[in-house]
Amino acid sequence: MTRPIMFLCCLSLMCMALSPAFATQPAAIQSITAPPVTDVDHNLQEMLPTTRNANQITQDLTKEGHAVLYSVLFAENKPGIKPESIPQLVEIAKVMQSNPDLRVFVTIHTDNLGMLDYNLRLSQRRAQAVVAALIMHYGVDGRRLVARGIGQLAPIASNATEAGRSKNSRLEIVEIATPEAYEANINHVQVDGRTRMTAVPPDSHSG
Repeated sequence: MTRPIMFLCCLSLMCMALSPAFATQPAAIQSITAPPVTDVDHNLQEMLPTTRNANQITQDLTKEGHAVLYSVLFAENKPGIKPESIPQLVEIAKVMQSNPDLRVFVTIHTDNLGMLDYNLRLSQRRAQAVVAALIMHYGVDGRRLVARGIGQLAPIASNATEAGRSKNSRLEIVEIATPEAYEANINHVQVDGRTRMTAVPPDSHSG
């Protein structure tokens, strides 16, 4: 009888080890504390873009009306958010919690590799993934967030070089200045299997 029990215990431990990084951190996420990411290559982590903290993001929003972020990373050609992005998502959530009246566009930009329509669809799905993560895992009110995929339409550097393309692939948090701009983007979306009132528009580029 002991062998089946030992087998079930080992199987349970394997399932826990293979579970996604986001799914194992509910307590840490609720307190807006960056959980340890144990499955990240530390050599790779040293090469990642610097995470901008909540104060830096707030200063950029106050001065420029938007904040440019490079440390929210996605799976290649997919909307899935990499676990290396957790520290930056935590800082975005801190900004939203510290500024309860703040409403923002969460915009994703790409380089010009690939077809325009494809990049628009991909960036929209990525923007919605970020919004969904902020709602589900970090407790941000979805009515304060609008997801927008910009694709390659607003570069800030030349796409002729790899350095320029890397600069163009970014997330921007853009302040929504007027109540009218916010109200125009209210919609219902499915988040975590439930319909919620959020400011996330439907994917107008899907098809």
